[in-house]
Order: sequence, then structure tokens, then C-alpha cells
Amino acid sequence: MPVYLGALTPELSFTYTASDCFTSMDFSFAATSETTYEVTMTLGKKSSLLCHEYILFGDTESVHVQVFYESGTHVLKFNMPTYDEQRDLSFTGLRVFKTCEGLPETLESALRTIYLLE
Repeated sequence: MPVYLGALTPELSFTYTASDCFTSMDFSFAATSETTYEVTMTLGKKSSLLCHEYILFGDTESVHVQVFYESGTHVLKFNMPTYDEQRDLSFTGLRVFKTCEGLPETLESALRTIYLLE
């Protein structure tokens, strides 16, 4: 089951410090147009050479899984062209989760968790 880290909106960012791999994980979110958004993650120092984090981003319309292997700043771009996606985003934000499982298990857990938040 994924661990809920928080929700991102243009007004709300957060830092997560209980990562198994990185000393800190800073998240911020910015609108780049009416339908596109960027999530910026800054990952602190790694705890070991081979560690990595599966991070899930989702709303009631979609789920995106990204694996992070390296410290530093990472920028993800999201396109949310439909009215429903934009309304959900403005109401609940882009939800962020982490998991230690592999990709198939992560996707299944993410879908189950996001549907619980509807």
C-alpha cells in the first residue's frame, strides 16, 4: 500500500524527510498554462548507491509513477486538458505517494488508494 505524502497545489508545497533513500524530498507545484503544470522535486543526499524511490502522482482522473535514482532537482510536466481534471486538481490537489514495491504492485496499490480518496 503506498504511503500518502501530501497534496500539491500552486499554493501548497511540502518536504518529506522519512524517505528510505534520500535525506529529504522537497515538492513544489506550479501552473505553466491553463492546462499544464510542473512538479519540481529536489531530492537530498542518497543513503546508499543502489537505493531508489517509487513516487506516484495522481488524482481521480490519472496516475503517474516515476522512479528516482539520483539526488538533485527533477521537473515533471503534467497536462490536464479536461474540465474534470482541472476541477479535481483545484479541489484536492495533485496527491503524492511513495512505495517500496515493484512497478506492477505499485500501480495496483495506487489505483486502489486513489479511488478511496474520491
